Amino acid sequence: MRVVQGKGGAPAQRPAGALSIKNRRVALSHSMHVVEVSRSHSSCIVCSDLHCGGGAACWQLQVVLEAARAARADCLLILGDLFDKLHRRVKPEELKQHISLLLGDRRLPERVYYVTSLSSHDPILSGPVSFEICSSEVLVVPGILRLSAGGLSICGLHGDAVVRSGVLAHLVNRVASAAGRGLLLEEMAKRKFCSPCNWVLTGHTHVPGVDPARK
Repeated sequence: MRVVQGKGGAPAQRPAGALSIKNRRVALSHSMHVVEVSRSHSSCIVCSDLHCGGGAACWQLQVVLEAARAARADCLLILGDLFDKLHRRVKPEELKQHISLLLGDRRLPERVYYVTSLSSHDPILSGPVSFEICSSEVLVVPGILRLSAGGLSICGLHGDAVVRSGVLAHLVNRVASAAGRGLLLEEMAKRKFCSPCNWVLTGHTHVPGVDPARK
């Protein structure tokens, strides 16, 4: 699995059940959903915090898609802040158009999972939605996504459910790392939202890191 963190007539909408998912809400927030995907993927490219401007091709996303093509990944997992200024309620058809504009001449992998930020930047959704872009299935989840890829059990979320402010989250992880406690907020997210056997993947902090011992 590769992890990438960046910086700053259409087909009809398909029901979420078309992707064989299980969806439930958690008590933390009325808008936070937990979705379990039954399909297992051989490989997956993971990215977060691309902060695409919208309305045109996004070079950050195109870099990620080129990496997915080169790796022959069958899955792309976007962990929030795909957009920079789209934090408002949107309909699935409008969101599909916004994502399509970001692609330029690139193609999406077979499956795309987009876990949105709940506090800023990303669109506001009342629940999970799914649709097709060309021949790719796209599932958008406001909350937490659980799936299997590359033989790993993954629990993916943006991270703002732990600390809402991205600036504060960045500072907390920087200070904690300097004190010898790297990836502190990821550790907190795992304890609060994921299973001990899961690999927790988050964005939000703009502080990359991998800890195989703590997953």
